[in-house]
Amino acid sequence: MNDENLNVPNFSEREVRMIETCRTLAANDPVGASDLAMIIAKLSSLLIGGELEDATEPDADSP
Repeated sequence: MNDENLNVPNFSEREVRMIETCRTLAANDPVGASDLAMIIAKLSSLLIGGELEDATEPDADSP
C-alpha cells in the first residue's frame, strides 16, 4: 500500500509523545482510562485540525 494515499497527519515528535503518554497512563489506570481516552481524542482532533498551539510560542496578542 502506498502511504501517499493515506490521509494520515504528520505529528511532531512532541505531539506523538503527548499522545503516547496519555495512552500509557490509560493503560496503567483503568479507572481513569475513559477520561484519558477523551483527552486523546480531543488532542488528536486539535492536532489534526492544526488548532493546538505550542505553549512555548509567543502569543501575537501578548505585550
